[in-house]
Amino acid sequence: IETVERDGVPIIKTSTSVDMKISRLGQKLELKQLLNTEETPEGDLMNFRWEVNNPPAMNQLTRGTVDGDQLKLVQTVNGNEKPSKLPWTKGVKSSVYQDRALKENPIQPGEVRSFDYFSPEFAKIDTMTFEGIGYETVPLLNGESRKLFKVHTMQTALRGIVTRNFLDD
Repeated sequence: IETVERDGVPIIKTSTSVDMKISRLGQKLELKQLLNTEETPEGDLMNFRWEVNNPPAMNQLTRGTVDGDQLKLVQTVNGNEKPSKLPWTKGVKSSVYQDRALKENPIQPGEVRSFDYFSPEFAKIDTMTFEGIGYETVPLLNGESRKLFKVHTMQTALRGIVTRNFLDD
């Protein structure tokens, strides 16, 4: 995460990388996702670049820029570019805003928070909801245990799936 200024306006730039190697029924899958976002200090999405490498499939690239009441998208698959536009509402967050939001303003036990964000994976605006559960002692992979704060996360695009997250300081 990096804060830069452009024309005197602060911009939060974030880069994330996810590398997964999965083996299932003897088949190996290597997946790499790269996401670069620019957002306002309030988390409002300004632009993004999302790339997925999933050999032997061709790379997939999606770029998007907020322009007033539209999100201008360019999706590239197999070298073919497809521009499109989506209606946009001011205040829609970037997909990485959640991490900053929980760090800057920790959620409390029993508290529920929601916000709309743009999901590059689904190329649409979605709603993310957090529910603060409370502290639990959690066994770690190294054999130690730590007291961590449990948060349930739900997304409307993934109905019925609850992600259980454990936060430290």
